[in-house]
Amino acid sequence: MTIVASNSLTVSNVNDGTITHVAYANSADGTDGFTTVYPNLNLLKNTKSQSYTSTGTATYNSTDRYPLDGVVADMLNKPLTITYNYEITNSSGTWSGTIRPTYGLGGTNQSVSNTNLSGTHKETITLAGVGYNSYGFQISGLPAGTKVTITNLKVEFGSTATPYMPSASEVTTADWPSYIGQYSDFSSIASTDPAKYAPWTIFKGDDGNNGRGIVSSEQKYQLTQTSAKPVDPWDNSVWQTTQPTTTATNRYLWSITRTTFNLAPLTQDIVEQKAVYGDKGTDGDPGKVVSDTEPTTRFKGLTWKYSGTADLTASDGTVIKPNTEYYFNGKNWMINFLSANNIDANSITAEKINGTDLEV
Repeated sequence: MTIVASNSLTVSNVNDGTITHVAYANSADGTDGFTTVYPNLNLLKNTKSQSYTSTGTATYNSTDRYPLDGVVADMLNKPLTITYNYEITNSSGTWSGTIRPTYGLGGTNQSVSNTNLSGTHKETITLAGVGYNSYGFQISGLPAGTKVTITNLKVEFGSTATPYMPSASEVTTADWPSYIGQYSDFSSIASTDPAKYAPWTIFKGDDGNNGRGIVSSEQKYQLTQTSAKPVDPWDNSVWQTTQPTTTATNRYLWSITRTTFNLAPLTQDIVEQKAVYGDKGTDGDPGKVVSDTEPTTRFKGLTWKYSGTADLTASDGTVIKPNTEYYFNGKNWMINFLSANNIDANSITAEKINGTDLEV
C-alpha cells in the first residue's frame, strides 16, 4: 500500500501519557515535612499537644476543651477527617479501655490497652449535628493515674488526611510548607523519595517583622521672644500642657508633639511653630456711616450721611439737617455734601462755584 500526501499535517497538544507529581516540604532538600498533599487548616484550636490523667472512673470527661475555630453550621453535612497521635504512660497492670479527644463533636473511640500504648488514629465522619462549640477528651477503662497525651489532633474538611496544621486564627507563614518540588513520569503513583522531586524551590517566604504602630500622641506649647526654634526637651517645664496666648513681647508660639510607638525607638518629638503675634496694621480709609442717629464712635475723617427727616442736634452742638452729609474734623461735624433743588440765603461764601445758570 502506498500513501501519498500532498499537504503537511501539524499535530499539537498531544498527551504523551506523562504525569507530573508535586510535593511540598519545609527544607531545601525536601526531607523535613515531606508531603505530596498540601495541608488544610485545622478546625480546632490549641491542638498541638494535650495531656490528660485518668481518674480511674468508668468514664472520665475532661474539663479541658478544644475550641472550634469557626461556626458549627459550616461543618455539618460535609466530610471531615479526624487524625491524631496518642501515647499512654504511667500505666500498670492488665487493662483495656478507650480514648476519644473529640467528645461532643463526633468520631469513634480508639481502643487502647496495656499492650497498645501508642499509635495514630484516622477516621472520616459526616456530621448532621454537634453538641458543643468546643470539644473535650473522654477516657474510659484506664487505671487511675494513667496519663494520655494527644498530639497533632486535627479536624479538617475533606476525606483525605493532610499534615498537621494549626487553625486559621493560630497559623503563621512558618507553619506552611516553604518548598515545592516536582517531577514527571508515566506512573500514577507518586514517589515518596524527596530526592526525586529535586531541585526544591522556595515558594513561601517567612513572616515579616511586626509593623511599628502608634500607641499615643501628646502635645505641649511654649512662647518665645525670638524666632529661634526651641531645643528644650519634652520634660522641661517651659513646655505647657495648655496653649498660651501670644503677646507683643512673647510673639512666637511653638508646639512639641510626642508620639509614642509600640516598638523601638519608642518616642519621637517634633517641634513646630504654630503662630506669630501680628503687628498693628495701619488705619484704614475713613468710612461713611448712613444712619438717622449720630455715630457713637467718631474719628477724624469719618463721614456721616444723616438719613433722618427732622433736625438733630449732635453731641458737639451742631444742628444736623436732613438729607445732608457731614464730615467730622476731629472736634466738630462740618457739612461735607448738600443736595438741594433751591437754596435761599442772605449770604454764601465759597472758594469756587460752578454752575450752568447763575443769576445775580
